Amino acid sequence: MAFSRAYRIALLLLPQLLLGQDAASIARELLALRPGMTAAAWLATHPQDKFEPYPASGRDMVEHREWCAVASTTLTFGQIPFLRRAYFYLPSSAALMLPRDDAPHPELVKQCSLSEIQLESLTGISPVLLGQIKSAMTASLGTAKPFRYDHKTGALLDRGTFWVDGKEWHARGGARWIVAVEPEDGRFASLALSPAANENPNREDFLAPSLVLARQFLPLALRSADETRQMKELLDSPVPEYNEFKQPKAVPINREKISSLLVRWATANDGTGSEAQSASLFVAHVALEHAGRFHEPDQNRDDRILLNDPDFRKPLEAAGAHFQYYDPGGDWLYEGDWLVDAWRAAPESAPGRQSYLIQLELGFNLRGTCGGDADKVVRSGEEYLREHRISPIRRAVLLNVADGYAEKVALRYAGLEWGSEVEASKAFPVALKYYRRVIAMAPKSGEAQEAKMSAWLMLANPVGLPVRWNCLDGD
Repeated sequence: MAFSRAYRIALLLLPQLLLGQDAASIARELLALRPGMTAAAWLATHPQDKFEPYPASGRDMVEHREWCAVASTTLTFGQIPFLRRAYFYLPSSAALMLPRDDAPHPELVKQCSLSEIQLESLTGISPVLLGQIKSAMTASLGTAKPFRYDHKTGALLDRGTFWVDGKEWHARGGARWIVAVEPEDGRFASLALSPAANENPNREDFLAPSLVLARQFLPLALRSADETRQMKELLDSPVPEYNEFKQPKAVPINREKISSLLVRWATANDGTGSEAQSASLFVAHVALEHAGRFHEPDQNRDDRILLNDPDFRKPLEAAGAHFQYYDPGGDWLYEGDWLVDAWRAAPESAPGRQSYLIQLELGFNLRGTCGGDADKVVRSGEEYLREHRISPIRRAVLLNVADGYAEKVALRYAGLEWGSEVEASKAFPVALKYYRRVIAMAPKSGEAQEAKMSAWLMLANPVGLPVRWNCLDGD
């Protein structure tokens, strides 16, 4: 009787034990993630994996710019088939190795670094197995820190489905480890490594570099101490935070005071063609772009955004600033006239050079929308290089010209109808020539690191090249 009772209990517990073994096996697969592991090292121990560059088309690079390649295979745990994917990030520029020749080298993709392992059930995962997986992962990673999120308000709420591991893992390569199990459809379990170097650059304030320059050029404008103080306060004013789930947090705005200050700076030293005029125009341009992001407390006003107010725009237009109504966004956009004027006033001054460089980097589209002119970047940049054998911005101009040629290659591989294979084949060696020149000028510079990454992408997987200036999908 005792034996029979124990046997029945064992039979009842057997499914649980088997599920526990499956969960432990799944956890071991996820925990194979190691910082710094290259695709080459992964494939040496997983020769059965299918390995391919990622993504499949250049259009996807808009959302997945950091991904480099993916290795996949099908595994079975118990009776459940899983698709395991190992994703690889682009390597850091310091780790890149460029070949000397300009021939395509698809094997370079194996330099990419392992970043995420994902297991997808092809038939679904039971709630019991999900719980077992979570327990197995927690046993290895430590007590979970719940990641809580509310889609309506943007606030984080504990749904018990996402968690970040214990502190002991944060010391490993300065990385952030994230473990996720998604119970909505019971299909996914993943472990991801997200180094700070791979954070999305789009999260950064696009105007931050210009704000830094504007503060540096304040003394060059030769304005009074009071005028300089007022402008510095405007440049230092925080931008209201934006949350896609709720209206931007608004700040009180003195519209008349701001417009008056901008006009005074834009017209200071007018007609002198001096460094002071260039500096005052540059500062006024950056300050106008910065102020254009402010919002009034009254969220119901159509003109709560500063540039949507015709009374605010009118004195600025009289001072040479032009605005255009942008239908997709329903807002008025500043066209950057003062930046062009700053360049023309004194092109060889520090503010003038930076004004030209910003135009070049934006593809001469100063409205903040897509649709820059890569061909104009090439023409203007090459003319500048011919006329300025020595210049503080020569290296940056070289990089932009290289990117202009690389744009033709990117368009070809992005699958766009206007991407020309003939133009891409002609542009390919020219872009590489310019990238190598940038690297040779100053190997440790920021421009050299960007050039190295772009050259590496061209040789390893041109599909990964970003489309920098042209519009994708009609954006």
